[in-house]
Order: sequence, then C-alpha cells, then structure tokens
Amino acid sequence: DTAVSSLHLAAALLLCNKQVSVEFKISECFALFDWSGDGKMTFFDLLFLLQACVKALSHCVPDVPLEIKLEEFERLCREAMSDDVASTKSLAEWASKSTEILALLAKLSPQDAAATERSA
Repeated sequence: DTAVSSLHLAAALLLCNKQVSVEFKISECFALFDWSGDGKMTFFDLLFLLQACVKALSHCVPDVPLEIKLEEFERLCREAMSDDVASTKSLAEWASKSTEILALLAKLSPQDAAATERSA
C-alpha cells in the first residue's frame, strides 16, 4: 500500500516533527481532528484519531506496526473518556499521561527531555 491520504500525511508530518514538543504535538493533533471546532470529541472521534495516527506513523516509522487490533484502540478510548463526549483539553491531558502514547511520542521527540523522562 503506497497511497497516503492527506490526513495521514498531515498527522505524520506533525507527529514526526522533531522541532516541536510532545505537548505541542498532542494539542495540535487534537485540534486537527476537532471536526466541529467546538473543542469536544466523541468516543468515535477519538477512536478515529488514534487509528489515523497509527496508520500515518506506520508509513514512516519502522517501530510502529501497520495493524493494531480494534480492541486496543477501544481500550485506550475507554481509558480516556468517562462520558460519550470529552473536551479536547481533557483528552490532551490524558494523552500526556498515557504511558503508551507518551512512550511513542517521546521516541519521535528526542529533543523533548521532559517527555522522554515522563515516558521512562
């Protein structure tokens, strides 16, 4: 599969940018997927965000698997959301503390010492 959608390209460029912090990547990623612009996401918006980011990264980062089971994405979404809708701010806070997400983003952001330290 060599085709890459513009959404995957945008997500990959953001997440692989070594010039910005992990916090910036997280906040901008949520902003990119905030379709209505109201600062809120549903369970399925978050599910799509996670799937799209993994797909995007799998095209350019060797350590990222091409396929992750839907159950894993759903588990992360349930971990992040206590209601059907959550603010992008609360989701960004969750992502900043999630060991799985932080570990991956810290690898992509070696210049961000704080994120690298939190992921250890």
